[in-house]
Amino acid sequence: MITLRNSVWWADFYDSSGRRIRKSLKTTDKKIAKELAAKLMAGETGKPLSQNSSSSPTLEEAWIKAHAEYGGWREAKSQATLEGTWKQVALHFGGDTLLSSIDTRAMTAYAGAMREAGLSGSTINQRMSFISILFKQAITMWGYEKLTMPTIVRAKVAEGRTRRITAEEELKVLEWFKRGLRPRHNDMADLVAFLLDTGMRLSEALRVNDASYCFIQGSITIWENKGDRPRAVPMTPRVRAILTRRKNMTTPFGMFTVDSAEHEWDWVRTKMDLDADKEFVLHVLRHTVGSRLADAGVDGFIIQKFLGHKSITTTQKYIHVSVAGMNKATEVLTKLQTQIPRDRDVTKPEPFERRRDHAARRRRANEPLLIRRSLVRAQVGEPKE
Repeated sequence: MITLRNSVWWADFYDSSGRRIRKSLKTTDKKIAKELAAKLMAGETGKPLSQNSSSSPTLEEAWIKAHAEYGGWREAKSQATLEGTWKQVALHFGGDTLLSSIDTRAMTAYAGAMREAGLSGSTINQRMSFISILFKQAITMWGYEKLTMPTIVRAKVAEGRTRRITAEEELKVLEWFKRGLRPRHNDMADLVAFLLDTGMRLSEALRVNDASYCFIQGSITIWENKGDRPRAVPMTPRVRAILTRRKNMTTPFGMFTVDSAEHEWDWVRTKMDLDADKEFVLHVLRHTVGSRLADAGVDGFIIQKFLGHKSITTTQKYIHVSVAGMNKATEVLTKLQTQIPRDRDVTKPEPFERRRDHAARRRRANEPLLIRRSLVRAQVGEPKE
Protein backbone atom coordinates (compact mmCIF):
# COMPACT_ATOMS: atom_id res chain seq x y z
CA MET A 1 0.00 0.00 0.00
CA ILE A 2 1.03 3.65 -0.18
CA THR A 3 0.97 6.30 2.55
CA LEU A 4 1.30 10.08 2.42
CA ARG A 5 4.01 11.68 4.52
CA ASN A 6 4.72 15.41 4.35
CA SER A 7 3.02 15.59 0.92
CA VAL A 8 5.24 12.78 -0.46
CA TRP A 9 3.96 9.24 -1.12
CA TRP A 10 5.75 6.24 0.42
CA ALA A 11 5.46 2.51 -0.31
CA ASP A 12 4.75 0.40 2.78
CA PHE A 13 4.38 -3.39 2.47
CA TYR A 14 5.84 -6.76 3.47
CA ASP A 15 7.97 -8.85 1.10
CA SER A 16 7.80 -12.63 0.68
CA SER A 17 10.10 -13.21 3.65
CA GLY A 18 7.92 -11.14 5.94
CA ARG A 19 10.34 -8.19 5.95
CA ARG A 20 8.65 -4.78 6.03
CA ILE A 21 9.60 -2.50 3.15
CA ARG A 22 9.21 1.27 3.57
CA LYS A 23 10.54 3.47 0.83
CA SER A 24 9.88 6.99 -0.43
CA LEU A 25 8.43 7.09 -3.94
CA LYS A 26 9.57 10.73 -4.31
CA THR A 27 6.33 11.96 -5.85
CA THR A 28 3.32 13.95 -4.74
CA ASP A 29 1.11 12.47 -7.48
CA LYS A 30 -1.06 9.65 -6.12
CA LYS A 31 -1.55 7.96 -9.50
CA ILE A 32 2.19 7.87 -10.22
CA ALA A 33 2.82 6.67 -6.67
CA LYS A 34 0.48 3.70 -7.16
CA GLU A 35 2.28 2.68 -10.34
CA LEU A 36 5.73 2.98 -8.72
CA ALA A 37 4.59 1.07 -5.64
CA ALA A 38 3.15 -1.72 -7.80
CA LYS A 39 6.45 -2.09 -9.66
CA LEU A 40 8.40 -2.06 -6.40
CA MET A 41 6.13 -4.67 -4.82
CA ALA A 42 6.27 -6.85 -7.92
CA GLY A 43 10.06 -6.70 -7.80
CA GLU A 44 10.19 -7.61 -4.13
CA THR A 45 7.57 -10.35 -4.39
CA GLY A 46 8.52 -11.61 -7.82
CA LYS A 47 10.83 -14.22 -6.31
CA PRO A 48 9.67 -17.83 -6.56
CA LEU A 49 7.12 -18.73 -3.90
CA SER A 50 8.14 -21.06 -1.13
CA GLN A 51 8.45 -24.65 -2.23
CA ASN A 52 7.58 -26.09 1.18
CA SER A 53 5.06 -28.02 -0.84
CA SER A 54 4.81 -28.46 -4.58
CA SER A 55 1.06 -28.25 -4.22
CA SER A 56 0.67 -24.65 -3.03
CA PRO A 57 2.18 -21.55 -1.44
CA THR A 58 1.49 -20.54 2.13
CA LEU A 59 -1.40 -18.24 2.88
CA GLU A 60 0.93 -15.32 3.63
CA GLU A 61 3.02 -15.84 0.51
CA ALA A 62 -0.11 -15.92 -1.61
CA TRP A 63 -1.39 -12.71 0.02
CA ILE A 64 1.84 -10.78 -0.57
CA LYS A 65 2.13 -11.84 -4.20
CA ALA A 66 -1.57 -11.35 -4.96
CA HIS A 67 -1.52 -7.91 -3.36
CA ALA A 68 1.24 -6.88 -5.76
CA GLU A 69 -0.23 -8.49 -8.88
CA TYR A 70 -4.01 -8.59 -8.60
CA GLY A 71 -5.39 -5.34 -10.02
CA GLY A 72 -8.50 -5.28 -7.87
CA TRP A 73 -6.34 -5.25 -4.74
CA ARG A 74 -3.46 -3.17 -6.03
CA GLU A 75 -5.83 -0.35 -7.02
CA ALA A 76 -8.24 -0.76 -4.10
CA LYS A 77 -9.17 2.61 -2.60
CA SER A 78 -9.42 1.29 0.95
CA GLN A 79 -6.13 -0.49 1.52
CA ALA A 80 -6.78 -0.41 5.24
CA THR A 81 -9.96 -2.47 4.78
CA LEU A 82 -8.12 -4.95 2.57
CA GLU A 83 -5.29 -5.39 5.07
CA GLY A 84 -7.83 -5.72 7.86
CA THR A 85 -9.45 -8.60 5.99
CA TRP A 86 -6.07 -10.27 5.54
CA LYS A 87 -5.27 -9.99 9.26
CA GLN A 88 -8.59 -11.61 10.21
CA VAL A 89 -8.12 -14.48 7.73
CA ALA A 90 -4.54 -15.01 8.94
CA LEU A 91 -5.71 -14.89 12.56
CA HIS A 92 -8.06 -17.81 11.92
CA PHE A 93 -5.96 -20.02 9.63
CA GLY A 94 -2.39 -18.88 10.37
CA GLY A 95 -0.12 -17.20 7.83
CA ASP A 96 2.10 -20.29 7.47
CA THR A 97 -0.84 -22.52 6.52
CA LEU A 98 -0.60 -23.97 3.02
CA LEU A 99 -3.42 -23.07 0.66
CA SER A 100 -3.71 -26.75 -0.24
CA SER A 101 -4.74 -27.53 3.35
CA ILE A 102 -7.72 -25.17 3.19
CA ASP A 103 -10.50 -27.33 1.79
CA THR A 104 -14.30 -27.09 1.66
CA ARG A 105 -14.58 -28.45 5.17
CA ALA A 106 -12.22 -25.78 6.55
CA MET A 107 -14.07 -23.02 4.72
CA THR A 108 -17.45 -24.22 6.02
CA ALA A 109 -16.09 -24.29 9.55
CA TYR A 110 -14.70 -20.76 9.15
CA ALA A 111 -18.04 -19.47 7.88
CA GLY A 112 -19.80 -21.10 10.85
CA ALA A 113 -17.36 -19.51 13.30
CA MET A 114 -17.98 -16.08 11.80
CA ARG A 115 -21.76 -16.54 12.02
CA GLU A 116 -21.47 -17.55 15.68
CA ALA A 117 -19.39 -14.41 16.28
CA GLY A 118 -22.32 -12.37 14.99
CA LEU A 119 -20.63 -11.06 11.85
CA SER A 120 -22.86 -9.78 9.06
CA GLY A 121 -23.40 -11.69 5.83
CA SER A 122 -21.49 -9.06 3.85
CA THR A 123 -18.45 -9.34 6.14
CA ILE A 124 -18.47 -13.14 5.90
CA ASN A 125 -18.69 -12.97 2.10
CA GLN A 126 -15.89 -10.42 1.98
CA ARG A 127 -13.50 -12.78 3.79
CA MET A 128 -14.64 -15.78 1.75
CA SER A 129 -14.06 -13.82 -1.45
CA PHE A 130 -10.58 -12.86 -0.21
CA ILE A 131 -9.58 -16.52 0.12
CA SER A 132 -11.22 -17.35 -3.22
CA ILE A 133 -9.04 -14.76 -4.99
CA LEU A 134 -5.89 -16.26 -3.47
CA PHE A 135 -6.86 -19.66 -4.88
CA LYS A 136 -7.69 -18.25 -8.31
CA GLN A 137 -4.38 -16.41 -8.53
CA ALA A 138 -2.43 -19.51 -7.46
CA ILE A 139 -4.21 -21.79 -9.94
CA THR A 140 -4.49 -19.54 -12.99
CA MET A 141 -1.49 -17.21 -12.64
CA TRP A 142 1.19 -19.04 -10.66
CA GLY A 143 0.99 -22.50 -12.15
CA TYR A 144 -0.41 -24.47 -9.19
CA GLU A 145 -2.74 -26.40 -11.47
CA LYS A 146 -3.17 -29.29 -9.03
CA LEU A 147 -4.50 -26.98 -6.36
CA THR A 148 -8.24 -27.54 -5.78
CA MET A 149 -10.55 -24.60 -5.20
CA PRO A 150 -12.75 -25.27 -2.15
CA THR A 151 -16.51 -24.93 -2.46
CA ILE A 152 -17.59 -21.60 -1.00
CA VAL A 153 -21.21 -21.03 0.03
CA ARG A 154 -22.05 -17.36 0.23
CA ALA A 155 -23.90 -16.04 3.26
CA LYS A 156 -27.24 -14.32 2.90
CA VAL A 157 -26.83 -10.56 2.87
CA ALA A 158 -29.40 -8.34 4.49
CA GLU A 159 -31.25 -5.95 2.20
CA GLY A 160 -29.66 -2.98 3.95
CA ARG A 161 -31.10 0.02 5.71
CA THR A 162 -34.75 0.81 5.19
CA ARG A 163 -34.71 3.82 7.54
CA ARG A 164 -35.34 7.29 6.23
CA ILE A 165 -35.80 10.51 8.15
CA THR A 166 -39.20 12.11 8.16
CA ALA A 167 -39.86 15.79 7.44
CA GLU A 168 -40.45 16.31 11.17
CA GLU A 169 -37.13 14.66 12.08
CA GLU A 170 -35.33 16.75 9.47
CA LEU A 171 -36.77 19.90 11.01
CA LYS A 172 -35.73 18.84 14.51
CA VAL A 173 -32.18 17.98 13.44
CA LEU A 174 -31.74 21.37 11.78
CA GLU A 175 -33.27 23.16 14.76
CA TRP A 176 -30.83 21.51 17.17
CA PHE A 177 -27.80 22.35 15.05
CA LYS A 178 -28.94 25.95 14.37
CA ARG A 179 -28.95 26.61 18.11
CA GLY A 180 -25.16 26.68 17.88
CA LEU A 181 -24.56 24.92 21.21
CA ARG A 182 -21.21 23.60 19.94
CA PRO A 183 -18.56 25.33 17.77
CA ARG A 184 -19.34 23.54 14.48
CA HIS A 185 -23.11 23.21 14.81
CA ASN A 186 -24.02 25.95 12.31
CA ASP A 187 -21.67 24.31 9.81
CA MET A 188 -23.32 20.98 10.58
CA ALA A 189 -26.77 22.41 9.87
CA ASP A 190 -25.60 23.45 6.40
CA LEU A 191 -23.95 20.07 5.82
CA VAL A 192 -27.14 18.17 6.71
CA ALA A 193 -29.24 20.34 4.37
CA PHE A 194 -26.59 19.96 1.65
CA LEU A 195 -26.63 16.16 1.92
CA LEU A 196 -30.45 16.05 1.87
CA ASP A 197 -30.60 18.10 -1.35
CA THR A 198 -27.73 16.46 -3.25
CA GLY A 199 -27.81 12.81 -2.16
CA MET A 200 -24.01 12.86 -1.91
CA ARG A 201 -22.03 10.47 0.22
CA LEU A 202 -20.49 12.23 3.21
CA SER A 203 -16.97 11.74 1.82
CA GLU A 204 -18.05 13.29 -1.50
CA ALA A 205 -19.55 16.35 0.20
CA LEU A 206 -16.41 16.91 2.26
CA ARG A 207 -14.29 16.90 -0.91
CA VAL A 208 -16.37 19.58 -2.68
CA ASN A 209 -14.22 22.65 -3.34
CA ASP A 210 -14.62 25.99 -5.07
CA ALA A 211 -13.70 24.38 -8.41
CA SER A 212 -16.41 21.73 -8.09
CA TYR A 213 -19.45 23.93 -8.58
CA CYS A 214 -20.67 26.53 -11.06
CA PHE A 215 -23.42 28.99 -10.21
CA ILE A 216 -24.08 29.77 -13.89
CA GLN A 217 -24.75 26.12 -14.76
CA GLY A 218 -26.32 25.52 -11.37
CA SER A 219 -24.54 22.21 -10.79
CA ILE A 220 -21.88 20.53 -8.64
CA THR A 221 -19.45 18.08 -10.23
CA ILE A 222 -18.24 15.15 -8.14
CA TRP A 223 -14.94 14.17 -9.72
CA GLU A 224 -13.79 11.52 -7.24
CA ASN A 225 -16.35 9.05 -5.98
CA LYS A 226 -16.92 5.41 -5.12
CA GLY A 227 -18.01 4.52 -8.64
CA ASP A 228 -15.00 6.23 -10.31
CA ARG A 229 -17.45 7.99 -12.63
CA PRO A 230 -17.64 11.78 -12.35
CA ARG A 231 -21.20 13.06 -12.16
CA ALA A 232 -22.96 16.41 -11.94
CA VAL A 233 -25.65 17.13 -9.37
CA PRO A 234 -28.00 20.10 -9.93
CA MET A 235 -28.33 22.72 -7.20
CA THR A 236 -31.55 23.29 -5.32
CA PRO A 237 -32.21 26.86 -4.15
CA ARG A 238 -31.18 25.77 -0.63
CA VAL A 239 -27.87 24.34 -1.86
CA ARG A 240 -27.20 27.46 -3.93
CA ALA A 241 -27.77 29.63 -0.83
CA ILE A 242 -25.41 27.46 1.26
CA LEU A 243 -22.61 27.59 -1.33
CA THR A 244 -23.11 31.34 -1.78
CA ARG A 245 -22.58 31.86 1.94
CA ARG A 246 -19.46 29.70 1.78
CA LYS A 247 -18.03 30.80 -1.59
CA ASN A 248 -14.98 32.35 0.07
CA MET A 249 -13.99 28.95 1.49
CA THR A 250 -11.84 26.69 -0.65
CA THR A 251 -13.75 23.70 0.71
CA PRO A 252 -17.22 24.59 2.06
CA PHE A 253 -17.15 21.74 4.58
CA GLY A 254 -13.40 21.40 5.07
CA MET A 255 -13.79 21.94 8.80
CA PHE A 256 -15.07 18.35 9.07
CA THR A 257 -13.63 14.90 8.68
CA VAL A 258 -15.85 11.86 8.25
CA ASP A 259 -15.31 10.96 11.91
CA SER A 260 -15.99 14.46 13.28
CA ALA A 261 -19.19 14.85 11.22
CA GLU A 262 -20.46 11.48 12.43
CA HIS A 263 -19.56 12.48 16.00
CA GLU A 264 -21.77 15.59 15.71
CA TRP A 265 -24.59 13.45 14.30
CA ASP A 266 -24.29 11.11 17.28
CA TRP A 267 -24.75 14.16 19.51
CA VAL A 268 -28.01 15.20 17.84
CA ARG A 269 -29.27 11.60 17.88
CA THR A 270 -28.86 11.60 21.65
CA LYS A 271 -30.68 14.92 21.95
CA MET A 272 -33.60 13.46 19.97
CA ASP A 273 -33.70 10.32 22.20
CA LEU A 274 -32.88 8.07 19.25
CA ASP A 275 -29.80 6.34 20.67
CA ALA A 276 -31.58 2.99 20.43
CA ASP A 277 -32.29 3.52 16.72
CA LYS A 278 -29.17 1.98 15.18
CA GLU A 279 -30.26 2.96 11.66
CA PHE A 280 -30.51 6.67 12.47
CA VAL A 281 -26.99 7.35 11.16
CA LEU A 282 -25.67 10.15 8.97
CA HIS A 283 -25.73 7.95 5.86
CA VAL A 284 -29.51 7.66 6.22
CA LEU A 285 -29.71 11.11 4.61
CA ARG A 286 -28.53 9.65 1.32
CA HIS A 287 -31.07 6.84 1.55
CA THR A 288 -33.76 9.43 2.29
CA VAL A 289 -32.95 11.31 -0.92
CA GLY A 290 -33.39 8.17 -3.04
CA SER A 291 -36.63 7.28 -1.28
CA ARG A 292 -38.07 10.77 -1.66
CA LEU A 293 -37.27 10.83 -5.37
CA ALA A 294 -38.92 7.42 -5.80
CA ASP A 295 -42.04 8.60 -3.94
CA ALA A 296 -42.25 11.55 -6.32
CA GLY A 297 -42.32 9.18 -9.30
CA VAL A 298 -38.81 9.95 -10.59
CA ASP A 299 -37.55 7.28 -13.00
CA GLY A 300 -35.25 4.69 -11.41
CA PHE A 301 -32.47 5.25 -13.95
CA ILE A 302 -32.52 9.00 -13.24
CA ILE A 303 -32.17 8.23 -9.53
CA GLN A 304 -29.28 5.88 -10.35
CA LYS A 305 -27.43 8.68 -12.15
CA PHE A 306 -28.32 11.21 -9.45
CA LEU A 307 -26.89 9.04 -6.66
CA GLY A 308 -23.97 7.79 -8.75
CA HIS A 309 -24.62 4.04 -8.55
CA LYS A 310 -22.78 1.76 -10.96
CA SER A 311 -25.69 -0.66 -11.11
CA ILE A 312 -29.44 -0.19 -11.00
CA THR A 313 -29.45 -3.09 -8.52
CA THR A 314 -27.79 -0.84 -5.95
CA THR A 315 -30.41 1.82 -6.59
CA GLN A 316 -33.15 -0.70 -5.91
CA LYS A 317 -31.67 -1.36 -2.48
CA TYR A 318 -32.10 2.30 -1.62
CA ILE A 319 -35.53 2.71 -3.20
CA HIS A 320 -38.51 0.89 -1.78
CA VAL A 321 -41.78 1.08 -3.71
CA SER A 322 -44.09 2.93 -1.38
CA VAL A 323 -47.82 3.55 -1.28
CA ALA A 324 -47.11 7.07 -2.50
CA GLY A 325 -45.20 5.69 -5.48
CA MET A 326 -47.97 3.23 -6.30
CA ASN A 327 -50.58 5.97 -6.03
CA LYS A 328 -48.54 8.04 -8.44
CA ALA A 329 -48.73 5.25 -11.02
CA THR A 330 -52.49 5.01 -10.55
CA GLU A 331 -52.84 8.75 -11.00
CA VAL A 332 -50.96 8.59 -14.30
CA LEU A 333 -53.18 5.80 -15.64
CA THR A 334 -56.33 7.65 -14.55
CA LYS A 335 -55.16 10.85 -16.21
CA LEU A 336 -54.41 9.03 -19.46
CA GLN A 337 -57.84 7.40 -19.39
CA THR A 338 -59.61 10.76 -19.06
CA GLN A 339 -57.73 12.02 -22.11
CA ILE A 340 -59.26 9.38 -24.44
CA PRO A 341 -61.82 11.16 -26.72
CA ARG A 342 -65.33 9.85 -26.01
CA ASP A 343 -66.55 10.37 -29.61
CA ARG A 344 -64.13 7.66 -30.64
CA ASP A 345 -66.04 5.03 -28.71
CA VAL A 346 -66.02 1.88 -30.85
CA THR A 347 -69.66 1.22 -29.95
CA LYS A 348 -70.74 4.37 -31.85
CA PRO A 349 -70.88 4.29 -35.68
CA GLU A 350 -68.82 6.67 -37.77
CA PRO A 351 -70.59 9.78 -39.23
CA PHE A 352 -71.15 8.21 -42.69
CA GLU A 353 -72.63 5.09 -41.13
CA ARG A 354 -74.97 7.22 -39.00
CA ARG A 355 -76.26 9.07 -42.11
CA ARG A 356 -76.90 5.77 -43.91
CA ASP A 357 -78.74 4.36 -40.92
CA HIS A 358 -80.88 7.51 -40.69
CA ALA A 359 -81.93 7.19 -44.37
CA ALA A 360 -82.90 3.56 -43.80
CA ARG A 361 -85.04 4.52 -40.81
CA ARG A 362 -86.83 7.15 -42.88
CA ARG A 363 -87.59 4.61 -45.60
CA ARG A 364 -89.01 2.20 -43.07
CA ALA A 365 -91.14 4.93 -41.52
CA ASN A 366 -92.59 5.88 -44.94
CA GLU A 367 -93.31 2.30 -46.03
CA PRO A 368 -97.02 2.30 -44.78
CA LEU A 369 -97.73 5.54 -46.69
CA LEU A 370 -96.24 4.14 -49.89
CA ILE A 371 -98.28 0.98 -49.55
CA ARG A 372 -101.54 2.94 -49.11
CA ARG A 373 -100.76 5.04 -52.18
CA SER A 374 -100.16 1.90 -54.23
CA LEU A 375 -103.53 0.46 -53.20
CA VAL A 376 -105.37 3.68 -54.12
CA ARG A 377 -103.72 3.74 -57.50
CA ALA A 378 -104.75 0.15 -58.09
CA GLN A 379 -108.45 0.87 -57.25
CA VAL A 380 -108.96 4.07 -59.23
CA GLY A 381 -106.54 3.30 -61.93
CA GLU A 382 -103.48 5.18 -62.97
CA PRO A 383 -104.11 8.73 -64.14
CA LYS A 384 -104.15 9.04 -67.90
CA GLU A 385 -101.63 11.19 -69.61
